[in-house]
Order: sequence, then structure tokens, then C-alpha cells
Amino acid sequence: YVPPRLPAGYDAGEPSPRAEVAVIIDINGRVTDTRVVSAASPILVEPALDAVRKWRFTPGRKDNQLIGMSFILPVDFRLN
Repeated sequence: YVPPRLPAGYDAGEPSPRAEVAVIIDINGRVTDTRVVSAASPILVEPALDAVRKWRFTPGRKDNQLIGMSFILPVDFRLN
């Protein structure tokens, strides 16, 4: 897990800094594709994608075989 970095220009008065990212992982748990589904602000898009692309996951299993998976993941940023 690599925490997403809140951009310096994000105003604390804006909505809660959150994005939702569609993720596809391969059988090794590595992220192969990402797409932002929603974001509280356009300046959160790239930092959310940058963080998620570095994450590693436990791959799924079906019939005792490793499989790739896709899901939508919430990405919450910390306000300092």
C-alpha cells in the first residue's frame, strides 16, 4: 500500500478528498489497468491513479486456480 498524496492545491473547504478507481489486477496481484470512476475534484485524479498503480493485491482464485480480477476501489486522501 502506498498512500495517495494530496495535491498542494487542494482546498480543505472542498468535499472530502476521495476518488473511486476501477482496477484490474493480474494473477500475480499486480495492477494492469486503472480508470477513475469518480473524484471529489479533478486534481485528485492523477494522484489517485499514481498511488493505486503501485499497490499489490492478493489475486483471486476460482477452482483453485489464480485468476485476475476487477473491482472499484475507494481511494481516500488524508487532510494534513
